[in-house]
Amino acid sequence: MRLYKYKALNRAGLTVRGATVALDSESVVSQLNKINLRPVSLVENGSQALHSARTKHRSNRFISRHARKRLSIDLTHQLSSLMQSGLSLDASLTEIIKSDDRQLSGLAEQTLEAVQRGEQFATALSSHNLLSVSDCRAIAVAEKSDSLVTGLAGVSEGLQAQLQFRRRLLQACLYPVILIVVLGGLMGYLTLAVVPQLLQFSAGLGQATPRSAYWLQQAAQLSGEYILPATAVLCSIVVFISIAIYKNPLLRLRADEYKLRVPLFGTLALLIWRTRYFDELQSLLAAGVDLLEALALLEDSSKNRFIQLHLAVQRHEVEDGQRLSEAMRCTALFAPAAIQRVLLGELTGDYSKALQAEADASRQAASLWLEKLEKRVGPVLLTICGVLILWIIVAVIAPVYSTAIGAGALL
Repeated sequence: MRLYKYKALNRAGLTVRGATVALDSESVVSQLNKINLRPVSLVENGSQALHSARTKHRSNRFISRHARKRLSIDLTHQLSSLMQSGLSLDASLTEIIKSDDRQLSGLAEQTLEAVQRGEQFATALSSHNLLSVSDCRAIAVAEKSDSLVTGLAGVSEGLQAQLQFRRRLLQACLYPVILIVVLGGLMGYLTLAVVPQLLQFSAGLGQATPRSAYWLQQAAQLSGEYILPATAVLCSIVVFISIAIYKNPLLRLRADEYKLRVPLFGTLALLIWRTRYFDELQSLLAAGVDLLEALALLEDSSKNRFIQLHLAVQRHEVEDGQRLSEAMRCTALFAPAAIQRVLLGELTGDYSKALQAEADASRQAASLWLEKLEKRVGPVLLTICGVLILWIIVAVIAPVYSTAIGAGALL
């Protein structure tokens, strides 16, 4: 028996710390699930175990998130390819060590040293903080069932699909961001630099400020005098509200719920989550992970408390003997079409195919929604900025220009 110290979340989202004695980390996780606790970290004799979501290796502490994703894809893909060709795990890692990529070579070398010391491959890989807890668990179960090649291939395919969609999302967000920066800078320059000069020029000609430009003049004066204090106060308010929401479980739950209800963006976020959920669930079940354990891992991997709450309800329904499709109906996270696909998989006995079909359908729906978002955001931003610029021209530039022309004609 071994002593384990754990940190877990209860149903209310509060952190619970404690210690227990068990044979291994899996037994501890099972014990915590029985008392409705979701493990966040698990420590054995001061060393972080497989189920810890915050384990970090010293050599990978300062690697960026993008680099971690690339390393995890390269490692799992190359390992699955080499092992499919007939090489053993040790020989495959040795071949990867010869790679020109220093980070990948170092990662493979450290993993090989851990495996040769007697550690499981999944445990050695999880110590680098490259893969999610669910991916590490899928690899661990595949390793125990002598189907490591299949597990690595499934994890690699899922990671590649996530990376491709992430790139598509970043490309879609790039145009609106550039547009906002350029048009915001133009509006700021007109308001803070051009408008005051034109109004000063108009006053020098002995003309009163046009009535249509009064509010614009006031806005320019306030922006010039109080923009830095106002920005500091606004940032302080945002930080204070963020801290209050983070520390209050109920407020955080409501905030996460409202995130999914934001027009356009909330629907897109939910579609992206569904894609990842079905991808990871299919990988876990294909690797041989039990359905209840897979649902618990996916529940822990979600950072949205509203989604966690509904997934907990779903898991409890399955524990009570309900089918997964029936448990999905008890949540507000899944579309009717997704439930029907899962039900069809249950009736035909082919969970993997049904879950993969739903993941592909969710990914396609997210891509279509992303295209719709691209087509709407750009024209809306251009229209708003065009109206504001037109107002500036009509309110300030046109009256001043007419006054200057009149003064020139008089001379």
